[in-house]
Amino acid sequence: MVRGFTKCWDEAFYYVETADKDLQKAVYRAYYDHTYATCMPKLLSDTDKLYRKHEDCKKKAEEKASDFVKDAEKKINEFLARRE
Repeated sequence: MVRGFTKCWDEAFYYVETADKDLQKAVYRAYYDHTYATCMPKLLSDTDKLYRKHEDCKKKAEEKASDFVKDAEKKINEFLARRE
């Protein structure tokens, strides 16, 4: 779904808007969830390593999602303007 943002912005915005009426927040959440999920390992039995990986992935996801929303802000605003 995240790859859909760069291919078909409007459809992706319509889709994430169902999750949250605040479009920027919804785009952030979608990008964050995707980045976090692809960063985390499928299986890690050591709880200390798992916690460290969780923190690393969380930080990485927050940074990437924030950057993506900043970069896409113009497209988000254009989409919202067309809807009004």
